[in-house]
Amino acid sequence: MNINDQDLSEPNSLSLTFDEQQNGVINAASTTRAASDIIGTDQNDTLHGDDNDNRIYGLDYNDTLYGHGGDDELHGGSRSDTLYGGDGNDKLYGMTDTAPTGPYYGFNRLYGESGNDELYGSLGIDHLYGGLHNDVLYGDQGNDSLYGEQGHDTLHGGDGADRLYGDGGNDTLHGEDGIDKLYGGAGDDFLSGGEGNDEISGDAGDDQLEGDSGDDELTGGAGNDILNGGDGDDTLLANVGNDTLYGGEGNDTLYGNEGDDTLNGQDGNDTLFGDQGDDTLFGGNGNNSLDGGSGYDRAYGASGDDTIIDSELAIGAGGKDIIFANAHTADVAIGGAGNDWVEGFGGDLVSGGSGNDVLVSFGKNDTLQGGTGDDVLLIEGSTADSTRLFGGAGDDYLSGNGKDQLLIGGSGADIFHFGHSILRSEDVIPNETPSIGHDRIVDFEIGVDTISIDTSLANSIDDLIIEQHGITTRITLSDGSTIILNKVQATDLSTSDFAFTSANTYSDRLGDWQSYADSYWRFSTASNNDTINIKKIGNNTNNAEYFDGGAGDDTLTSRGGNDILAGGDGNDTFELRQEIRFSSTDTSTDIQTVQIEDFTVGTDTLTISFNSYNLSGFDLSMITAKQVGSAAVLELNEYFQVVLKNFDATSFESEQVSYVIRGNNGNETLLGDDANNTISGEKGNDIIEGDGGDDTLDGGAGNDAVSGGNGNDQLWGGGGSDTLFGNEGNDKLYAEGGNDQLDGGAGDDLLVADIGNNTLTGGSGEDTFKAGDYEKNGSQNSQYHNTVTDFEIDKDSVEITHALDSLSLHHLDDDGIYSVTDFFSQVGSDVLIEGSRQASFTLENINLADLNGGQFHFTLIGRNSADHIVGGDGNDTLIGRKGNDTLEGGAGNDWLEGGVGFDTLTGGQGADTFVVDDDQVDFSIVETDTISDFEVGIDKVLFSHYNADKIDFDDFIVTQQGSDTLVELIRPYSIDEREYVDDYVHVLFKNTNVSDITADDFVFV
Repeated sequence: MNINDQDLSEPNSLSLTFDEQQNGVINAASTTRAASDIIGTDQNDTLHGDDNDNRIYGLDYNDTLYGHGGDDELHGGSRSDTLYGGDGNDKLYGMTDTAPTGPYYGFNRLYGESGNDELYGSLGIDHLYGGLHNDVLYGDQGNDSLYGEQGHDTLHGGDGADRLYGDGGNDTLHGEDGIDKLYGGAGDDFLSGGEGNDEISGDAGDDQLEGDSGDDELTGGAGNDILNGGDGDDTLLANVGNDTLYGGEGNDTLYGNEGDDTLNGQDGNDTLFGDQGDDTLFGGNGNNSLDGGSGYDRAYGASGDDTIIDSELAIGAGGKDIIFANAHTADVAIGGAGNDWVEGFGGDLVSGGSGNDVLVSFGKNDTLQGGTGDDVLLIEGSTADSTRLFGGAGDDYLSGNGKDQLLIGGSGADIFHFGHSILRSEDVIPNETPSIGHDRIVDFEIGVDTISIDTSLANSIDDLIIEQHGITTRITLSDGSTIILNKVQATDLSTSDFAFTSANTYSDRLGDWQSYADSYWRFSTASNNDTINIKKIGNNTNNAEYFDGGAGDDTLTSRGGNDILAGGDGNDTFELRQEIRFSSTDTSTDIQTVQIEDFTVGTDTLTISFNSYNLSGFDLSMITAKQVGSAAVLELNEYFQVVLKNFDATSFESEQVSYVIRGNNGNETLLGDDANNTISGEKGNDIIEGDGGDDTLDGGAGNDAVSGGNGNDQLWGGGGSDTLFGNEGNDKLYAEGGNDQLDGGAGDDLLVADIGNNTLTGGSGEDTFKAGDYEKNGSQNSQYHNTVTDFEIDKDSVEITHALDSLSLHHLDDDGIYSVTDFFSQVGSDVLIEGSRQASFTLENINLADLNGGQFHFTLIGRNSADHIVGGDGNDTLIGRKGNDTLEGGAGNDWLEGGVGFDTLTGGQGADTFVVDDDQVDFSIVETDTISDFEVGIDKVLFSHYNADKIDFDDFIVTQQGSDTLVELIRPYSIDEREYVDDYVHVLFKNTNVSDITADDFVFV
């Protein structure tokens, strides 16, 4: 060590320089004077300051610097350095403040510790930790990770793809250039993404998130947050709390969540989803889509062509708007200025505003107000009834359905049409005969207005019976339906007041909406591989819509209603999702029909999904196939039918269709058939049977009895105490809370236990019993136990997961070793396998001495300390986590993962896998894992979470170290024409020649 003469003139300062060419330690506290400057060497140095204000320089290679007390300034220099500020207000630099002498920029770790510190990264990949108090962190260039930790911190990512974590306190995070990820943590934080496509999460607290430029994703977290997407096409997601979301410029997607949220799309063509709560949605400029979701929502369009659905108050403002009122409440839907399309679904006030609007009612007790302009007012669907139509000013077109309606034309020359709908006329449903019910026209003006009657109902005035009843005129058609004209004298009517024609005659009345009306009922996707989702809004279940997939492999999904589907060329999938809302004694005659134009066995796929609702029991044997002309008709209890055109019903087999059945909240019996069924009981104590096929059966809440039948089935108990029986086939049975009974039946079954005291019976075959997902099972303060009634030695197997920090202390032997053999004990005529609280087993009528260890496969997860874990004869998974661990696999094909620290791994017999996980590497040190018994050509070393496209065997330095082989992962990178290197992973192969190690011994994922 050299004490520089020029510094001795300062009575209270000392400059220390370590000049030997070897790794060394300088400790300023060991001197008799205060040291201000401490300078290392070009080797790996460890330099300590004292309680004064020090300046410490590491220079080249991998240095460790400690400031200790005082307001220190630490400079790491080149390569990978670790800096600790200690107490005081310190400044830490990953590199020197001048150009470095070395060629590499590595991985730096900077720890501010106590005090209000400033941390500066370098050109490499740095990790900065603020520590206590209010710190400022700068990542500089490279892909950095910044952690504010405690205090009110300010983080700047700089260039590169950075990760910023505010942690505790009210923090300010700036991602700046690059594709960054920002996490606010607890506290009221401000997060700004900067340039690039960033991911920003607020977490707890009332946070403000700014996407800035780029296509960003912002997530609010708990608290009342403000999210601003900024430029670019952003995605904003609210969370718990009453959040405010601004899309900014670009085509943005905004999602509300729990709470009463405010969403404003601002500029661009935006999509807004309110979700839960009483939300307020503003589309802003552009052509926007607004969906209020559940709750009492308000949605406002602007100057563009907007689409608004599922909102209790919907106002379109300017532009050509499409508005669908909520299907379940009394809503107000107003088109505003422009030519709008507005629909109501029961108890709604639907207003077109100004412009030539189309208003449609699909529910009971709607009120349609055309407003000014030449409007079209329509009543559609069999459920629409008691609707009031007010045309308002202009020459309006008003048309009812087969129920009793009230029609008021208002001023202008209005047309009142009775018969087919202008939207679904006879060329769409050629066999439908229209009905008009008993309608009343309040303000018919002779010589101005026109009564139009479909030719299927009458061809001339001679086909009508016109009678005077007091001050009203009644017009009776041949089917008995009537039209009542208030305050009109029958003798004043003449032929000129009537028109006998189809609704097609008036198609031009739709104006700007004529092409939309065509696609409303007929939809073709030409030649792509398309997904068509036909979603009915409200009670619109009586419409016949036509959808054509065209060429390509298409998916067409019908969600209720009388639809016509054509898949076109290609391998198409038809999904029919029907809501069957009748009871078993319902006498309703309404039938829902879906027609498939071109279903082909072996090429196309058909899935039918049912919600049973009030149906007390559901049996797929209710579905029958019959021939009707050239078509096959699949019929369910005369309530729902599927028509397969040009299809032979005698060739139909149930296996050609997959069924999905969802029960209601009562006690049901749901029965499948020979197809692959998906059945869910939902709430209630249900009986579910899959019968044949490979079924997926879920009991849901309640105490359920679930049976798979033949086939390879999956059975889920759900909540409650359930009974699961796999029956024949290789089944998978899952307990999900409660005291469940699982019986696999014949076949090689998997029985998975969960929380609760469960009884497991494998049945015949080679069965597997599994338990112990301790992270899933929740509270570890509750005791649970599983009993296996028929474990067969040399046939069945047991898979158990244990976390060592949840095990009883008696599993740790006198040498501090956790061994799977310590988990077994003989208790009477049974074997007890102890462990964590959710993963204990009793094997009934088994002698411990007779057991074959290869039938037991353990996953043992270590603590955050040094563990010694020994596996058994099965295929075990041993995970050390943190600490310097010793893992011994024993016999079997084992998986050994040391985690963070200097670990020693012994595979034992079998083909073992030794894991080096990039997510479990401490960048501050060069870690070495030692493999004591690597078998070349049999065992593997797996590098997990590494980019397999950018790393291979050529990135290793392989050297002989005595009788051992050392493998070092050292890869240079280039950033802005400078280089840095990572050299933080070493694997030592004991008693192995370097010539024997090849690329075949390594796997990269």
